[in-house]
Amino acid sequence: MPTSESILNEMFFTWRGNRLYDFTTLASLDIKRNGDGQLYSSRESKRDGFEGWDKVHIEVWTPELFDDYQQDKDRERRRQLGDMVDEEPEPDPEPEPIAKVASIKIILKSKDNGVQNLTVPMNVEIAKLSLAFRKMKHIPDEREIVLSFDGEALDEESTIDEAGIEDLDSIEVHIK
Repeated sequence: MPTSESILNEMFFTWRGNRLYDFTTLASLDIKRNGDGQLYSSRESKRDGFEGWDKVHIEVWTPELFDDYQQDKDRERRRQLGDMVDEEPEPDPEPEPIAKVASIKIILKSKDNGVQNLTVPMNVEIAKLSLAFRKMKHIPDEREIVLSFDGEALDEESTIDEAGIEDLDSIEVHIK
């Protein structure tokens, strides 16, 4: 199942539970290489965070998953210190059923960039269609994309449903 772009934008990496940033280097993590090319941390003798002797084990997280992990880790630490007695976990509330949104197939046609078939939910915004076409066809950000249906430019803030687009309809893509 593909991960949505909003979730991908929130994800981050950690090593040994510490968040990594764009500027993080092996040297800033105090990871060194010995004469045999094996990696080690000069701060600790543990091998946690390494895969074999030549690879660093990095984990990817969403903020929610990382918070849950940190809470579980804190509970375990407190339990080991005797600060916390094992409790019966509260049952998770029943999740609300997710309403399934109907999807349709549409055809995006561009004079210079060909045809792109997409399956999209009826509640997707027109702006997201433009963004998807831009990424799929590698169109530079400085070029404007206008989507038209039945000869009229579509409002970027409206949805497929609001625009009256139906299954297998063609949408014209104009790139300026």
